[in-house]
Formats: sequence, structure tokens, C-alpha cells
Amino acid sequence: MISYVPRLARVLTVCMAVAGGLAMSMPALAQSSHEHSHDEGPHGGQIAEVGPYDAEIVLEDGEIRIYVMTHDDPAAAVAVSGGDVVVLTGGGSKKITLSPDGDSLLGKPDFEIEEDAKAVIRVTTADGKTHAGKAQIETD
Repeated sequence: MISYVPRLARVLTVCMAVAGGLAMSMPALAQSSHEHSHDEGPHGGQIAEVGPYDAEIVLEDGEIRIYVMTHDDPAAAVAVSGGDVVVLTGGGSKKITLSPDGDSLLGKPDFEIEEDAKAVIRVTTADGKTHAGKAQIETD
């Protein structure tokens, strides 16, 4: 039994080295597969990733409008049938239901969205699939 201890030590050393290498590469694996700026969209709103799509968040006149488009072509609108935005507030979370409105989704919150509020956006595409993503909503 004593002769197995050096072999066990070698196996454990290899396992730790492999695990360490995987841990070091995890940030690279977690990065997005596409690279582009998420500053401002074609409608003047901010862009957030929602599943395989981009969602442009536009706040105007007490309403929130979400345009869904492909990553590669901001002019290529994705057909959507509904969705919602869950906004994190100091006391929990509040949900805004989104309904189709032309080439976008429109919602009317019954609360004021705080500056730089964190949110989860969920959209349902015309094929019935729901896609979600996180955003930090800029209110100014």
C-alpha cells in the first residue's frame, strides 16, 4: 500500500494543474463571442445582449421601448411577440410588461426607474422562443 502513495501524489498534482489551468481560462470562456460597442443604438438608446440578439433600450415620455435586432446588423429587426423587463429596486424588483408596437416592444412602468438600475430583459420572438439578458438601464 505504501508504494501507491507516490503515484497518488503524482495523480493529484496533475489534477490540480489541470484544474488550475481551467480556472485560469474561465474568464476567456465567459467572454462574448462577438465584439462590438454597446454604447448607443440606431434609435439613440443603449444596447444590451439578450440571448443571441441585441436589445436597444429607449426611455421616453415615461415609457420603455425595446428594439430587438441581430448582432451583425442593427437595421435587421427581429420579429417579437412580447416580453418583460424586471427592474431591481431598493426594495426588491418590479416588472414591466412589454407588448408589440410596430417594430418594437413597448411598456409603461407604474414606477420611476432609478438611475443606472439593473434589469433583466426577456423577449419572446415570433417563433415562440424566449431570450433573456441583463442590462444596466441608463436614465439620463
